[in-house]
Amino acid sequence: MIRFYLQKLVRDKVTKKCLDDPGVLHTECRELDKQEFRRELVHKIHEEADEIPLGDNQRDESLKELVDALRQDFDFSVEQVQAEMARKKTEQRRLRQTLLH
Repeated sequence: MIRFYLQKLVRDKVTKKCLDDPGVLHTECRELDKQEFRRELVHKIHEEADEIPLGDNQRDESLKELVDALRQDFDFSVEQVQAEMARKKTEQRRLRQTLLH
């Protein structure tokens, strides 16, 4: 028998699918409270963002998913996300200019 263990943040009824799958013999899970969920979500977002190749044709779709997760789970508006993205871009540009001069 093959065994594997996952410690993974899951959404969208993945746990129920595992429990309903006759091929899965044992599943353990727990629901995170809001603070734990947000902490794990931020960790997951950083992890996923680090894995997005800059030249990847799926980059835009991946970024949309990340933004949707932020909007849904942190109640950010599209405008708030866009404003923060613009602020970070400006900050990075200033840092580059400072380092180059």
